[in-house]
Amino acid sequence: RDCLLSRGLGDVYKRQLLLVGFSSAVYLASQYAADSSNSSDYADQGNVSEEFGYASDQSEMKGESSGLNNINASTVLTTADILQLKTFRFASVDGQLAQDKDGHLIVNRDLRHWIDFYLSAIGELSLEQVLAIMQQEIALMESPGKEQAMKLLENYIGYKTALADYDQREAMSITEVTSMAQVGDRLDWQKRLRREWMSEEAVQEFWQLDEIVDDFAYKKLVIHSSELSADEKAQQTQQLEQELPPEITQLKKQISLSKDLMTKEQQLIKEGRAGEIAQLRSETVSPEAVERLEVIDQQQADWRSRVVQYNSYINEVESMEGVSPEYKQELINQYQAQNFGEREKLRLPAAVQLLQTESR
Repeated sequence: RDCLLSRGLGDVYKRQLLLVGFSSAVYLASQYAADSSNSSDYADQGNVSEEFGYASDQSEMKGESSGLNNINASTVLTTADILQLKTFRFASVDGQLAQDKDGHLIVNRDLRHWIDFYLSAIGELSLEQVLAIMQQEIALMESPGKEQAMKLLENYIGYKTALADYDQREAMSITEVTSMAQVGDRLDWQKRLRREWMSEEAVQEFWQLDEIVDDFAYKKLVIHSSELSADEKAQQTQQLEQELPPEITQLKKQISLSKDLMTKEQQLIKEGRAGEIAQLRSETVSPEAVERLEVIDQQQADWRSRVVQYNSYINEVESMEGVSPEYKQELINQYQAQNFGEREKLRLPAAVQLLQTESR
């Protein structure tokens, strides 16, 4: 009942967007339904995107990059550099690039997560910079997996670019969606586009669950955008729910559990009743999950304490008079070396910025 909680409540809630990704068309449809003449009925039933979470299948493959600390587009970056971006505050690389015992690329959902993790940096980095980092990782693989990964990445980028071109051409922004039929056409086209660019194996491994969820969500939105009575809508929606595969039904329950628990914990903290969180967890999840969440709480509290001390030290150093900027930086570097590991150093700029934002 609580397998998703094994990664920690916060991580689970963020990762649900990857566990069951919604296409952008379904999200747009939810906006259309919310604005339709049946919006009150729709609101009563609950927004579909809130049930599963939403992760757009459209990456922005064009446009200008803001860069990493105004970094030059020609600068060679690494995975360590990308983890410093605001996009990945307190994150680690998601997914996995892996090979089987014969050296072939393992095509599964973890691989898609790995690709999407890097592509989500577009905006802070250029597409060219992101691809260069990914190609560095792929270059470390053995053949034939290395060549297979390069080809799959090329096709994946082709698919993403074609999808973005389609949406731009059709001008399907949230404010311009005018019919459910238009959204349905977009979903159908997206499925065809995936199969045009990717192998059937990749389509099934990457998007099988997504397409099941998309079809369900679209049908549900069509129902709630119709002129059926409230009872008829409820009946047809219930029938749709019963037709969902068991793994999707179970995933819905797990996601709902994690979201509900997080919401209740935040409310207790807001009301000054943080001491009741332990009891809430024990009543909601298994003892094993409670222990894991307590470990994560302690790790987060320890990290925050160290960041607070580091920020105080920075303020102390910056207030020194008659000391050169170079020496101040040397003192800060020494403090970092004595109190933080290499990976932790990568998190410090974002952590300090977040702390300063909270204290304003």
